[in-house]
Amino acid sequence: IHVMRVDLTLPVDEALALVRASGARKSLHLVSRLADGAFVAAADPDKLRQVLVNLLSNAVKFTPDQCHVVVEAEADERVVRVSVRDTGVGVPKDAIPKLFQPFSQVESGYSRRYAGTGLGLSICKRLVTLMGGEIGVESAPGVGSRFWFTVPRAKRDTKAPPRSLSPSKRPWCSRCPTARRP
Repeated sequence: IHVMRVDLTLPVDEALALVRASGARKSLHLVSRLADGAFVAAADPDKLRQVLVNLLSNAVKFTPDQCHVVVEAEADERVVRVSVRDTGVGVPKDAIPKLFQPFSQVESGYSRRYAGTGLGLSICKRLVTLMGGEIGVESAPGVGSRFWFTVPRAKRDTKAPPRSLSPSKRPWCSRCPTARRP
């Protein structure tokens, strides 16, 4: 792990670029709500990108056509919290504790359509932990998921004072069968 000052817009934009083609095949709206320079972390940029690509790839995989995947962030004096939010199929509450364990997958008809090893989220957890952060999820079946992780905020961050983005409502559009109107 090579920790350095990282403006989170760069790894977020790079990760979005890597999943944009698969999102386009499903006519998904992939959105970043990070302003340049607003969120500076002390983290490994390559590992951040790896975590983001995995979370975004999962969001694209499990989100119905013509829906939304949004990356957003908030910060306090100590940490930056990055979230990948989707209007996908969601995860049952009883399956959430197993999600970050190696070889663990949620068993459902929808998830069986997609190949996977069940290692992605456990690798994300390991990388985030190595960078001094935490990872988690808030989800409900038929509503979608918000996978989030924290990383330490850069100590000498003079670009922006501690702040938080206004909490935004779940993305909604008339084409999203699983989205709920705010």
